[in-house]
Amino acid sequence: MEIIRSVLGSLGFDPVVFGSQVILFYLMHLLLKPILYRPLESSRNQRDALTMGKVEEAEQINRRAQVLKENYEEEIRLARLAAQATVAKARAEAEADRARRLAAANEEAQAMLSSAREEIHRQRLQAEAELDREVEGLSMSVASRLLKTMASPPQSQRVLERLREVAP
Repeated sequence: MEIIRSVLGSLGFDPVVFGSQVILFYLMHLLLKPILYRPLESSRNQRDALTMGKVEEAEQINRRAQVLKENYEEEIRLARLAAQATVAKARAEAEADRARRLAAANEEAQAMLSSAREEIHRQRLQAEAELDREVEGLSMSVASRLLKTMASPPQSQRVLERLREVAP
């Protein structure tokens, strides 16, 4: 111990001053504790509590925002599906309408074609009948001229009557 005292003495260490400094430090600590340390500690605790509260609040807001985002994305997905279904339905309706109109147009075309065929057939029969009448008239005219030049009038008269009976 003597060695320690001699080393401390050579360094200018005074135990009375050191003791008084320790006592003053302790007294200062006791005085500053209610005046400075507790308000600082209280302020720090309040700030920590506020910070923690804000962090928790921010986390809650973040969770709610995430839920809202997921709901929004789900609504968008459902809206897209609904829009796609509406487009598909409209396409199907348009295709059905196109098919119905095409069928109606085909039916109309077939009816017009059938009507035209009937008209052509009727006109052909009419033309054939008219041609037959003209051929008959020409044939009678030719036959009567030939008979006039080749046969006697009573014979030619009988042949012509016979031809008229045979001709419709």
